[in-house]
Amino acid sequence: MNDMIECPELGTGQVGLPGATEVPRNAYDALQRSAAQWPDREGVVFPLANERLSFAQWLLQSNRLAIALRRLGVGEGGAVALWAENRAEWAVTLTAMAGLGAVLVPINTHLLMNLMGCLSHGATYVGVPAFDAEHMFRIIDSERCTLLTGVPTSYLSMLQHPNRPQYDLSSLRAGTCGGADCDPTVLARCSAEFPLPGLVQVYGQTEASTLIALDTPDSPHRWETCGRPLDGMEVRIAHPDTRDCLPAMASGQIEVRARMVMRPDGRVVVAGGRLRDMIIRGGENIYPVEVENLLREHPAVAEVAVFGLPDTYYGETVAAAVSLRGAASAAGFKAFLAGKVAAFKHPVHYFQVGEWPMTSSGKIKKRDLQTAALATQLDVLP
Repeated sequence: MNDMIECPELGTGQVGLPGATEVPRNAYDALQRSAAQWPDREGVVFPLANERLSFAQWLLQSNRLAIALRRLGVGEGGAVALWAENRAEWAVTLTAMAGLGAVLVPINTHLLMNLMGCLSHGATYVGVPAFDAEHMFRIIDSERCTLLTGVPTSYLSMLQHPNRPQYDLSSLRAGTCGGADCDPTVLARCSAEFPLPGLVQVYGQTEASTLIALDTPDSPHRWETCGRPLDGMEVRIAHPDTRDCLPAMASGQIEVRARMVMRPDGRVVVAGGRLRDMIIRGGENIYPVEVENLLREHPAVAEVAVFGLPDTYYGETVAAAVSLRGAASAAGFKAFLAGKVAAFKHPVHYFQVGEWPMTSSGKIKKRDLQTAALATQLDVLP
């Protein structure tokens, strides 16, 4: 996403939370405070799974897990990867790891920011394992949710859903929308029709854990922009090739500097392929190299290039161009990828290529493939 932020050099923001005093040192510290002040208040709720934990119960389960992990040798500075859907155990693991002083490496980072926000203010986190518009309506209605987070695709789905008027969404006061370019008109309609008066657009990166900028809920610019950088975040817009700082209202590459972005030794880790090749489907970042590497393992694939195609609902969908050394089909590739990569990363379009468009340095020109696909100049793989 290219946001336009005023530059010279680096701008910092002072967006804070009303009523906040001393900032908790970590998630476990925040949980201890909430459990001491509101032991019986629900801290995390997943209605579809009938999972409900008070702050006291959450702390008890976190302590038990921390003890078990310590017995397994996990201690301060240790790292543990967590691969799980959105569920109560995710929250328990987060706080247990923080209590040990260990490093949680979440494969799914969606819960992180929201959990910390709720913990810091003694609020109840209400979650779902996966998005479904009518499930969201039902939960907002029954749990009397006050803040909603989502991506453009989810907001559009809820806005267009025919059953929305059947539910009482009047408890909603604020919300955030991020993960991809947001249509200001859609956000304005959601704000008026749900209603959701404090809806704002936000910008973040997984690598920055995860929120970088947001606007205030009464700002007249909260749908057209992502607001100002949060306190502690330094942001600039740079030319993607020269890295020169660009003037106001110019589009370029967002560069962020903060404590949680860099490694401790100051080096930047680059992974996932080139920025311009990344596909954003419904707010989910998809790195083509991951899918390409898997498809190259298929015995019939000689070469493959994965790229994005525009989509009116998801923003982008995944497409794959392949050159073959044997018989293959789109259905066969779908079966081959099943269980190896998340379903939303699966290509929905397959094209067969005989001769690749190449750069002078021998790289496949994905933009040329995208242009040819949109012009129906590529052979569709049945």
